[in-house]
Amino acid sequence: MTCTLRCFTFLAAVGLLALTGCSTTYTAQISNAAPQTVQARLIHERDNELVEVVDEATLRPGDTAVFGPASIEWTDRLSLTLTSTDTPPRRLDRTTVSRGMNIYEVVQRTSSGPELRLIDHSSPLRVGVESPGGDSPLD
Repeated sequence: MTCTLRCFTFLAAVGLLALTGCSTTYTAQISNAAPQTVQARLIHERDNELVEVVDEATLRPGDTAVFGPASIEWTDRLSLTLTSTDTPPRRLDRTTVSRGMNIYEVVQRTSSGPELRLIDHSSPLRVGVESPGGDSPLD
C-alpha cells in the first residue's frame, strides 16, 4: 500500500507540473556608469530565435533601469543586449541573464574609445566577471 501511495503522489506531482508548466522568473537591474547614452534590451529567446523584446530602456550616464520580473519557460532564455544610440546602432555587449535578481553595470573599458561592457555584480561568485559578449543570430 505504501508503494501505491508513493506512486500516486509522484504521478500527481508530475501532473501538476505538466498543468502549470515550468517557468522561471528573471529580473535585471542595469546601471550606466559610462559617459555615453546606451540602449538596453531584455530579450526572450527560444532555440536562438527572438521570441519578444520583454523590456527596453535608453540609459543616459548615471541612469538605472529595472527590467522584469519576467517569467519564461525554463527551456527558454533571456539575454540582455547593450547597443549604442548611434545611427545605425552598434551592438556593444550581450549576456545571458540568470534566474532571480541580476545586477549589471555598464562601464567604459578603454579611455581612448567608446568600447562599453556589461559587468555582472549579481552574486559573490560572479563579481567583476565580464560577460562573454558572444555572437548571436539576434545581433
